[in-house]
Amino acid sequence: MNVKSEFFKITRIYPVHLTNRLSDRYIRRDMVFTQMGNKVFDNHNLLNILLKKINDWLKLEQGEFTYVLAGYIYYLKEDFLKAEKYFLKAAGENPQNLDNWLDLAFSLYHQGDKKNRLAKKILFNFDYCVNFFSSGNYKNISRKLLETALKKLD
Repeated sequence: MNVKSEFFKITRIYPVHLTNRLSDRYIRRDMVFTQMGNKVFDNHNLLNILLKKINDWLKLEQGEFTYVLAGYIYYLKEDFLKAEKYFLKAAGENPQNLDNWLDLAFSLYHQGDKKNRLAKKILFNFDYCVNFFSSGNYKNISRKLLETALKKLD
């Protein structure tokens, strides 16, 4: 069984993860996170089940959807450092997806002043992030690389 079908079986959330391109002019395309948040709020045990499954899923499939899913799960657990790790991986897989940058920014926002400032830079310069990292071969985006790229805007 693949990650998306098992995720659907557990949550009854259809696992669609569309790329939200700047040209689409959407605030957000991915509704999985919103739906997960609502379900976890109503059923606290669901988060525990997802936490147990995510490591297996990451071993099974490494790609944008699984990284985003891991980010969402850790964000809902309020483990913002792990959420950051997976949203960085998702942004590396698909830097054109605005949703990945916004999710990364919100995971950073909860981690103290230095990361909070970085989050605000991403939020106010999301188009720069999308264009800069889409224009090169940046599959492995680190926080340090991101800070260096955004320093040019100071």
